[in-house]
Amino acid sequence: MEQILEQYGTLITIFSMAVTVITSLTAIYLWFNPSKARKRLFVTSRHLNLIHEKSDSFPDISISFKGIGETLQNVSVTTFWIWCQNSDITKADFAKNGSLKIQAEEDAEILSCSVIRQSHEGNAVCVQRSQDRKQISVSFDHLNENEGAEIRVFHTARSNGLLNATGKIRGGEIVQAPNSLRRKHYVVPSIITIPLILISLAIPFARYLDQNETVKQVAEIFLYAFVGLQWLVWGTLIIRIYLSPVIPTAIAP
Repeated sequence: MEQILEQYGTLITIFSMAVTVITSLTAIYLWFNPSKARKRLFVTSRHLNLIHEKSDSFPDISISFKGIGETLQNVSVTTFWIWCQNSDITKADFAKNGSLKIQAEEDAEILSCSVIRQSHEGNAVCVQRSQDRKQISVSFDHLNENEGAEIRVFHTARSNGLLNATGKIRGGEIVQAPNSLRRKHYVVPSIITIPLILISLAIPFARYLDQNETVKQVAEIFLYAFVGLQWLVWGTLIIRIYLSPVIPTAIAP
C-alpha cells in the first residue's frame, strides 16, 4: 500500500483537484454566459384523440368541419409549445427556405390552428394553414430568452407522430423536447451528495487522529477525491439544468 501511495498518491490528488476545477469553471461559464449558447428553439407537444374511427353503431352522429364536405372519422387536437432558452431568436435567424412549419404526415389533414398564448404581444406569433391542409407556417417577430407561444391544432391524425415541427435556424437548431418538462433535477444529485459530504467531513478526523503515516496519506487522497466528486455531481447538475428544456411560466400548461 505504501509503495502504491508513493507512486500514485500525488497523481490521484492532482487528478481529483483538476476534476474539481474543470467542472466548476465549466458550470460557472455556462451559468453566467448565456449569450455564448447555440441558438436553440425548443418544441414539444401533447396529443389528444377526440374521435377515433367513428363507429356505425351511432348512425345519428356525424362529424363535419367547415370547408370539408365528407364526414370525418378521426378528430384529434395537438397542443404545441415553442420557446427559446438561453438565447434569442428572430425571424431573420431562419434560413430562406427553412421557416418554422408544422407538417402533417401521411393522410392526416389539418383542420384548424390558432395561437392560444404567447409570452407577450410583441412576440407577434402567427400561424397560417396551407390550402392543401398539410402544413402550418409559424412566424414571429422575435423570441427572447424564456419566451414562447402555445399553439393548438385540430387535425385528423390518429397519433402525435403524424404532426412534426420542422425548420432550419442559421447557427442553431430546432430541438424536439420531451413531454416531461418539470423533472426534479436536484433530487438524485442531492441523494448522492449528502453521504459524500458526511464522508468528506469524517476523513480529516481519521487523518489527524491516527498517527500512522499510511492512514494519513490514504485519508488525504480520499479527501480530495470525495471533494472533487461532490463538485463533479453538482457541476453536472448545473450544466443539466442549464441545458434541459423547461417551458416558460407565461405559456406553461
